[in-house]
Amino acid sequence: MDERKNQQQAAKEAKRLREQERRATCRAIKDNPLVIQVCKATGEARLTGEWATPPGFTKSIRPNLTLLEGERPILQRISPTSLQQRTAAAKSAAQGLNLFQELQEAAGQGANKTRRGAFILGYSHTVGHNDLKFTGDTLNCKTKDQAAAFLFWAKKHTTDFLETARPLIHDHFQAQLRERTATSTRGWLRSQLGERNGALLHPWWTTLSLFDTYTGQHADILDAEPSFLFNFGHPCELTLHEYAVTVTVAPFEILIMNTGARHSTSAAPTNTTTTPRWAFSAFFRQAILSQVSPSPISSKRLESAKAKVNDGRKRVRYTYVTKD
Repeated sequence: MDERKNQQQAAKEAKRLREQERRATCRAIKDNPLVIQVCKATGEARLTGEWATPPGFTKSIRPNLTLLEGERPILQRISPTSLQQRTAAAKSAAQGLNLFQELQEAAGQGANKTRRGAFILGYSHTVGHNDLKFTGDTLNCKTKDQAAAFLFWAKKHTTDFLETARPLIHDHFQAQLRERTATSTRGWLRSQLGERNGALLHPWWTTLSLFDTYTGQHADILDAEPSFLFNFGHPCELTLHEYAVTVTVAPFEILIMNTGARHSTSAAPTNTTTTPRWAFSAFFRQAILSQVSPSPISSKRLESAKAKVNDGRKRVRYTYVTKD
């Protein structure tokens, strides 16, 4: 009996020490950010922002990372700010994956797999800057309920795990995000989309690209700076080709970056999870930020589409805790 009690106490103590170490690691990541200067370059990309041992710490960590070109940020990588946030992010990610799989199932086997993004959700402005509209996946009668549910989840995930990390976001990016949350911007968007549909989006983004693949080299020139990449499951590597640098993005980490720069993603060589890689990128169309009025034809189409969009609230329930 005593031996069993001793084993239970030992297991409990080992668990306490593991959690203590994980908390210390999360604090070290947050308190020891790495800032690296980059410049335009050619040649093979080099991996940067990897393991380092901060002062007074006995193990290596992958710190939060900021890449600067002069004083201008090119990219930031941010991890959950505490152990409790990381645990909550894992629970939220599991729910997000279920909603993604429901969306895939509703769309049918292999739906949209020829596109770079498996699904494009939310609102967009076309290349001509005069066709403000709901995306096809948002309106599709087969997927609109699941699309709305995922958008609603993504909005909350952004609030809980990106917005709460706002003090870590570079001042340059923060100034651009303030433009999106300005009363004039939000008021114009809701006047175009309707109050209920405008509320479906997070103030920092208008559109999501949801996928379980990797992307070839491209630049998203229609998006305002910055955009976001939320990575889950298998880690990925993102390469900024104009700067010849590559950064690793682990599960639950978020990238904040100027996606107008040419970039691509690929599988990281090491993996610490059995969950397949999936991710979503979130961005704000520059034409929406600039309040470019849609054409008369586009306005009529938009008006007729407003009532077709589900707000996603009834299908999403949250059980995880995000308070520190």
